Order: sequence, then C-alpha cells, then structure tokens
Amino acid sequence: MKQSVFGKVPTEWGIISFDNDGLEIIDGDRGENYPKNDELFTSGDCLFLNARNFEHDEFCFDEAQFISKEKDNRLRKGKLVRGDFVLTTRGTVGSIAYYGEDVPFDHLRINSGMVILRIDPTFFDPVYFYQFLKSKCFKDQIIKFVSGTAQSQLPIRDMKQMSIIAPSLPEQKNIGRVLNALDQKIRFLRNQNNLYKKMSQALFARWFFEYEFPDGKGNPYSSSRGKMVDSESGGIPEGWLVCKFGDILERLSDRIGRDDQSKYIVLSAVKTGDLVLSEEYFSKQVFSKDISKYIKLQKDDFAYNPARINIGSIGKLEADIQGAVSPVYVAFRAKDNFTHFVSFLIKTQKTRRHIDYFANGSVRQSLSYDDFAFMDIVKPSEDVLKAFNETYECIAKRIQANNQQIDTLSKMLDTLMPKLLTGEIRVKA
Repeated sequence: MKQSVFGKVPTEWGIISFDNDGLEIIDGDRGENYPKNDELFTSGDCLFLNARNFEHDEFCFDEAQFISKEKDNRLRKGKLVRGDFVLTTRGTVGSIAYYGEDVPFDHLRINSGMVILRIDPTFFDPVYFYQFLKSKCFKDQIIKFVSGTAQSQLPIRDMKQMSIIAPSLPEQKNIGRVLNALDQKIRFLRNQNNLYKKMSQALFARWFFEYEFPDGKGNPYSSSRGKMVDSESGGIPEGWLVCKFGDILERLSDRIGRDDQSKYIVLSAVKTGDLVLSEEYFSKQVFSKDISKYIKLQKDDFAYNPARINIGSIGKLEADIQGAVSPVYVAFRAKDNFTHFVSFLIKTQKTRRHIDYFANGSVRQSLSYDDFAFMDIVKPSEDVLKAFNETYECIAKRIQANNQQIDTLSKMLDTLMPKLLTGEIRVKA
C-alpha cells in the first residue's frame, strides 16, 4: 500500500489528476447566443439542462426546458454525446448525471452552471467513473475547492486540481460491477416509488375531479357517479358540499415558549413540497438562536412561508418528530380525516392557480392564510373520503417498505464504496 491524498491505496494503483489526457472538461457556451428566458420552451428539439434536472445523481426530466433547433445550431460549446457525464458547478454544486442510452433525448446542452466530463475509455471504465463521482472521495474534494460567498461555485481551474483513484481497467470494471448492482436496486425501488406516487395522484384526480369512484358495491369507476346535483362549482355528487379550504383546516399558532428548545427541529419549506431540516438543507444556519417564538409542528402538519410562496412550496411534515418553523410562516393541519385529501389538493393546478392569483395580486407577492383558506373546494362525503384514505394508505405502505429497503441498501453502499475505491477490499473477476 502507498499513501495518497485519499489515504492508503494499493501501490500499483494510480492517482490521476482531472487535468489529464484521459478526461476532458467541457464548458458550455456563455456568449451572445446563450438562450434568454423567452427562448426556452416546454417542448422543442434540444433539451437545455437546468438544476432541476438532477435528482439522486441522475437525470430527472419532470420539469424540462427546450431550445429550438436554430438556437442549438448557433451555440458553439456544451453539447452532450452519449457516454458523457454532467457536473453542476454553481449554486447546488456537485450534482451529477450520466448521459447513457436510457436517456430519451438525442439533443442535450448544459447551461452556464455545469460542465461536461468526457472520459477516454482506455483510461476509465464509465461505470467505475460514475461510482467515483458519487463517492465521498469525490464529494470531499468538491467541498475543498468550492468558492464564492453569495453563490457557491466550482471553477474549472480548481476542478483541474482534483484527482481520481485509478486502478487497472479490469479492476475498475470489477469495482464498478459490484457497486452498480447495489445502485441499480436502489434506483429500481426509487422508480417504483415514483410510479406509486403518480398512480396516487391519478387516483386522486379521478375520484375528486372526475367524480369517478367506487360506490361500495363493487361497481366500476365509470358507472359510480350516481346522482349529480347542481352547485356553484357545477355538477357534484349528491352528498358532497362546496365549501372553503379553511373549513377543513385548523390554523396553528402554538409557540415553543419556555419549552426545552433543544427538543425541537427547525424546518423549512422547499420547492419539492417537503418540510426539511434547515441545518441540513442550507449551507449556513438561517434560523435564530432563540427559537422560543417559533411555531410548533407535529407529524402531518403543513407550513409555508407566505412571502416566498411563488418560489417555495407548502410543505408537509412527514417524520414523527417535534418540529418548528419561523414565526413568519403560516402553519396549519387538516381536520378530521382530511390529511391525505389536503396533501394531494395543495399540489393540484387548481390550488396553484389560486395561490398565483392572490400572491401576484399583492404588493409583496405574498399569500396570507385568509387568502389561502378562502379558496373554494368540493368537500367529499365521509364514505368516499374514508375509502380513498384506505386505498391510499395501502399504496403508502408499499412506498414506506421500499424506502426502508433503500435506506438499508444505501447504508450498505456507503460502507462498501470507500473500501472498494481505496483497495481495502479487492474485487477479482
């Protein structure tokens, strides 16, 4: 074994700089032809990547932007070819993705906050290289070289000082094969969960917007509408009511006060629709040292920042913890058995349009609780609500079981990866 910047590694292994013939770092086009906002479209010939297209170190195209073929032809740099890797270098630095055959777009370009990493296959096995980019060995180097105060960034000149552990090509393939087997299982479970979530959203829309739901007698969806009655929201099922959002919500205002503040975890609402731990999500502490005036939250409570509703989200506390949010937040919980119903309803286009209408109509583009609670909704009957809750909870249990498997496999991968990448454990063909 020999000593290296990564600790001890096998003597015959190389430590190769990112500034070498086996790896090309390709910047994007930042010149006069760089796409402006009005040149980005929801469909088109060439997908123009942005930070939202990265999730769990792979591509996510739920929110895709495109440029025209003419604009694509005018850009000089930053065009991907199959087999390339993409690394984000500004804002959220260190997200990666691999442009393999499974990506359903033939034309992709990076934006100004990314670089392309193009490897020589005689130097690096692509599966090994991908796993190395996901490793703590690589992430620690990013932390070391990231600069900038207002916005984090990783300049190419600093990136060239970074290194990669380089076993022989056959051993790279063996290491990649082992790590990729675990990685593929985790990816399968995540994809399955995404399908479950989409299935749940479709189910919600069918029951509560199309009014096609089981009638409790085994009749199929298409024949279960039963009697419809007129309302100010149009035809709705008999027994359902038009009311205000606030009628099924309870606003929260209980403060931490003199309680032991260390028992409470400060949360922030983010774009994904989650309430996340502030100290883990942000690079620096954004909440006060004294949180006595913060609002208490428990599992299944909701909260949002009224002054940032256009760029943020209404988050739900999924974990069974004692949470807290800033006193400027609006916090509420669903009454009775409406928690799942509210969780889905706040993510619909109807709710988003209501939020945009009131937020954009105010001077500060904020959304008060009164404006939010004033939104008209169609309240389902108790029996339909109960049936939906039972159906969704069956799906939620499958998602939870998958998440437990993901957590177990991720810990296994985190333990195994550094041992394989540094040669503590050797893999033979």
